[in-house]
Amino acid sequence: MFYLFRSVVLLFILLLCIQDLNGKDYYLTNLIYKGDVGELSLITDRSNEFIKYLSIRDPDTGESSVVSTDKIEEGIVLLKVKNYEVVKLKGNNFNLKYGGKLTLDYLYNGVTKKRKQETIKLSSSFVLFKDNTRIDSMRFIEKKVLGKTVGIKKIIFN
Repeated sequence: MFYLFRSVVLLFILLLCIQDLNGKDYYLTNLIYKGDVGELSLITDRSNEFIKYLSIRDPDTGESSVVSTDKIEEGIVLLKVKNYEVVKLKGNNFNLKYGGKLTLDYLYNGVTKKRKQETIKLSSSFVLFKDNTRIDSMRFIEKKVLGKTVGIKKIIFN
């Protein structure tokens, strides 16, 4: 009887955990690097009010990952090339319900380790904007020195 009760309790806990992942998936933008296309989307909680996870498909490797928004302050990697975190998405004081300002921190020059930043905004309706213009894609333009890619020259928002 004890084992049956324990099994029922464990099954109930498992079902609660699975239901927590049943939020809605919102497409945000394409991530374009060297002609390869990745994707950024977000997943809300069951009530469809709070952002729980970001889903990222890296345009360079094609690998997909789901990352908790708990990591937004330290930065969530959107593009990784070799061992370099080329583009990171950061949000200090970012509101998981109402959105807010986000920073795209990118490697401008891998030789000198110089990084640059662009500010974007996520609205409460889960749409990305740059300077009040909706973002449908982010194109990462390579910075080359002597024919070798050393970083991101700029980000073009379409």
